[in-house]
Amino acid sequence: MHGFLDGDRPLFATYHAPNGAARNIAYVVCLPLHLDLIQSFRSMRMLAEELASAGFHVLRFDYDGTCESVGSTDRDPDRVAAWLRSVERAVDLMRAIPGVEGVGLVGVRMGATFALETSTRTDIARLILWEPSAGAFYTREMEILDASTRGEGAPPSTDGFVAGGYFLSPATVADLNKLNPEKMEPKGTPDVLLVYRDDRRAPPRLQQHLEKRGSSVTVLQKPGHKEMMMMPQRSYVPTEILSGIREWAVERSKTIEGGAAKLDLKSETIVDGVRWKPLRFGASDYLFGIVTEPEGGPKSGLPSIFLLTGGVTPRTAGNNSYVTLANRLAKKGHTVVRMDVANIGESFTPNGTPGKDRDPYPPSILDDARLGLALAKGDEVWLLGLCSGAYAAFQTMKNEPRIAGAFLLNPERFEIVTTSDSEGEAEQPMGTVDQLEQMNRYWQVMKDPAAWKKLLSGKANVGHIVNVVRARVESKASATKDRILAKLGREAKGLAGDFEKLLARGAKVFLVFSEGDPGHAATLAEIGPRLDDLVKKGLVVKVFPGADHNFHEMSSRALLLDWVDETIAKG
Repeated sequence: MHGFLDGDRPLFATYHAPNGAARNIAYVVCLPLHLDLIQSFRSMRMLAEELASAGFHVLRFDYDGTCESVGSTDRDPDRVAAWLRSVERAVDLMRAIPGVEGVGLVGVRMGATFALETSTRTDIARLILWEPSAGAFYTREMEILDASTRGEGAPPSTDGFVAGGYFLSPATVADLNKLNPEKMEPKGTPDVLLVYRDDRRAPPRLQQHLEKRGSSVTVLQKPGHKEMMMMPQRSYVPTEILSGIREWAVERSKTIEGGAAKLDLKSETIVDGVRWKPLRFGASDYLFGIVTEPEGGPKSGLPSIFLLTGGVTPRTAGNNSYVTLANRLAKKGHTVVRMDVANIGESFTPNGTPGKDRDPYPPSILDDARLGLALAKGDEVWLLGLCSGAYAAFQTMKNEPRIAGAFLLNPERFEIVTTSDSEGEAEQPMGTVDQLEQMNRYWQVMKDPAAWKKLLSGKANVGHIVNVVRARVESKASATKDRILAKLGREAKGLAGDFEKLLARGAKVFLVFSEGDPGHAATLAEIGPRLDDLVKKGLVVKVFPGADHNFHEMSSRALLLDWVDETIAKG
């Protein structure tokens, strides 16, 4: 169940009902902050599902003004106080469930610190503190990350930090710095599970501090934390840690009679004249999305907007840029749809199977996009997609005449072409970017005598190498042929031909690239000599200097959002 906690400042939450007989302890998941959450998003969902499968009522929620909890920004004052109040509100909600005798908090990194701090002000039955971080340590990490992205010789920031695209104001930094788990004293004596990574010695001081206060403390060290806290495309779910948490929680709980949840989650919320409505849709409701629109309905004559995020990042986009854009456009009168494609964020797979982790191009991606598009009502729709979302937007646009325009951000491929390994097993889809990168890598590797030895010994994947070379040769041959046809005035084929058809029907196509993004050169190479002609016919190619692939850098992100907003307004 998805919805909002009622109040002046609505909090977005996801409730996981217990599977089978309910247990007497309910759990609230205190999520890590900002970039930590993007890296561990799938793991946090799996954590909640693991506990629910054992019979616990579980609530995940977004802190005030973060992710889907609307109504404020990172530049607002008293961020830390608002985040801590968010935890208390979630605890109060779970405590009211019939049959629940106590509430436990499970938190990761700063979420663990928020959980422990909350226990100093209200009775908490269980504490699961996963790599709790002192606020000063966390902000120092963010400061280092900020400095690394500003480049060598850049002056230090005087207006807070921008870490992974997220802003921490000086006031927020100061308030976080005050949070020290080793000085926090729980109101009661909750049972505590301390979860630490397994590749270093568990720090003893917090355990000693809590035991001195009367709590029974267990330490869990299992592999997986380091692998979870990587960028989303490389992050793994730490299954051994989740199993250990489940076992500890079950041992310290009992089943209860009944236990049917009566959560007061609102199905939608309205903030500053904008309605936010979460929806599940598709077969067996396997997909999840958010519709944002004016409180009184969309303004007549304005197109709906459909935002497709990229890679394995949830519908908020990596720095909440899609939430910001949706709010801005809804205030102007548009209906805006955002969604998670299959097995990303809150979405499942169409057939209920586990699916492939970290797959930016799930097999159902085009069906997912088609179902999401159906939520964008009206005769005219504009699309925006990043990376794999750009691929889905492009393919959807080709088959949907009501799509009037599309922003294709840093596309890496426009078609899916699969290759096979030496044993005939399907490999990852290969686009022009893949071909260029892998061919360059092979040329470098072939200069190494050890690589030839591996090749001749049969240890190298010869079939894959052959497929890469063949795909690249075919691409270059096609480009050469198209150059000849262009000089003869013949009709464009391939990607250039697709763009020509879209432009001919009156659609607006915007190719948007971060400066130096590998998709830029690959796309221009694929269009080849047709580029100038396509630009004359209306194709727009725009490059944002200084931007990274996901537009994390704040100034380039602001420029992108302003430009998209203005371009849609111009029609």
